[in-house]
Amino acid sequence: MTNTPLDDLKQAQKSNIIADERFQGWKSRLSRTDAGSVRYNYQNIKLIFDNDPNLAKLMAFDAFAGMEVMTKKPVWNRPNVSSEKTRIPFTDDDEVQVRNYIRETYGMTGDNTKLFADVIKGKALEQVFNPVISHLNECRKHWDANSELIHSYNAIWG
Repeated sequence: MTNTPLDDLKQAQKSNIIADERFQGWKSRLSRTDAGSVRYNYQNIKLIFDNDPNLAKLMAFDAFAGMEVMTKKPVWNRPNVSSEKTRIPFTDDDEVQVRNYIRETYGMTGDNTKLFADVIKGKALEQVFNPVISHLNECRKHWDANSELIHSYNAIWG
């Protein structure tokens, strides 16, 4: 069986895709359509969140406030957020910005917002923290274990 020019072209494209994947690292693990565009699915979105430097470690869950927060300044324009601020509340507008960023950066098409919400919630729950407990633990590190504090508390409150 002889190859047609179309078969040769498809084989050459496959070879180039395979060669390109060796140099793309994690991006080579993104599943693609037959046309070569990035598939819109949970695994791809999660892989992007795990590896894209602008999205990796972006999300956390504040157990005290009971909400998803961003732990660093996002790549999209967010009014009134400095680069030093952490624990930035994650809003519906931010979810739209994440979807737009992924669409523009990776050429992913689709509009299943629940898929994004599931990945975002999952990524946030991988990093749960409670700022109150963290603060109390910091205080404990600095406490000299002197019982004067306990005696003062008892004197004031009985």
